[in-house]
Amino acid sequence: MRKVFIIGGLGHIGLTLAAVLSKHYKVVLFDINDRAIDEFKINHKATFYEPGLNELLLKNAKNIEIAHKFEEIKDCNYVIATVGTYTDAYLNPVLKHVFYLFKQLSTILTNQTVILRSTMYPGMTKKLEKLFKNSNVKLAFCPERVQSGNMVKELQTLPQIISANSDKALQSASDLFAPLKLKQKLLKDTTAGELAKLMTNAYRYVEFSIANQFFEMALDANCNFYEIFDVITDGYPRLENLPRPGFSGGSCIRKDTMQLAAWYNGPTFSLGHNASVINEGVPLFVFRKMRKKYKNLDKKVIGILGMAFKPGCDDTRDSLSYRLKHILENEVKEVLCTDPYVKSIQFISIDELLEKSDIIILATPHEQYKNIETDKPVVDIWNFLGKGIGI
Repeated sequence: MRKVFIIGGLGHIGLTLAAVLSKHYKVVLFDINDRAIDEFKINHKATFYEPGLNELLLKNAKNIEIAHKFEEIKDCNYVIATVGTYTDAYLNPVLKHVFYLFKQLSTILTNQTVILRSTMYPGMTKKLEKLFKNSNVKLAFCPERVQSGNMVKELQTLPQIISANSDKALQSASDLFAPLKLKQKLLKDTTAGELAKLMTNAYRYVEFSIANQFFEMALDANCNFYEIFDVITDGYPRLENLPRPGFSGGSCIRKDTMQLAAWYNGPTFSLGHNASVINEGVPLFVFRKMRKKYKNLDKKVIGILGMAFKPGCDDTRDSLSYRLKHILENEVKEVLCTDPYVKSIQFISIDELLEKSDIIILATPHEQYKNIETDKPVVDIWNFLGKGIGI
């Protein structure tokens, strides 16, 4: 059985892919997260919540192991790197850590196929490829496009983009994913593959920003946004995909939008910049509306329901619930938080939050909140509870 070595193998991207591939390959996981390593060695489980993941890991346990040392990579046929690139606060691409890793790989690997799985700055894969010019190593960029809460399912159903700059690399990467029987989308240029990943997330981020701006416009005009939303979307196919407004966070969509902007000469991608300003500004907009409606906020205890960036998961990366929390901490008496998935010694139970809060904000519409009962004011910009938005 062929062996796959996954760098960052215990993270969200690496471990979910490992679970899916382990039915067909021996998978070796390499990671520097000691807590995740210990949890996997003891319980063969992830340190994060993802539906179906732990069950799949246990089912294929015989084919998954932890690497004892990095040099075990020599004995594997495929290497999957889940280390990606991002931009700093000034929109400059941060590339050093990726170059450092691949310089190490260039001294070890001889004839393997290396798959880049996470976001890459456009043109990065071609630069990394030059490090292997004196070997038979093949390099391909095959991005993940799954979402938290559906990763295991989508890894087995969504089309897989496969990009490479040579026919050999393209074929070898295609062979890796072939047992999954996915529709494959082949690109003979890794820059095209990198752009495909960035454009996918940027498009979704811009979609969210349109919904959020419409929401703010309606409220500033003292109109009921959801009445407008229902009128313009119901039975009208050209608006049926308009998202509902809300806190648009997540580990990829803003980051990838800003990375695309950095590559496309910064401010030139003004649509992406404007989307970020709108989406990141929603928590402040909510607070300002609250300040107008509810008097003496500085004497109020505010409870936040949900700290994950989206419902049904424990992923807090780039969650706007925390941006809201920081805003409130400077303006109100006390801020209380809870989440059924996110574990923190600073969080309290739902019941305790409902009892102690003067005003409640539904930040993440987890299903566990659908039937909450309280006589306290609830700010619900999602209109998840069907009782109005509360501001």
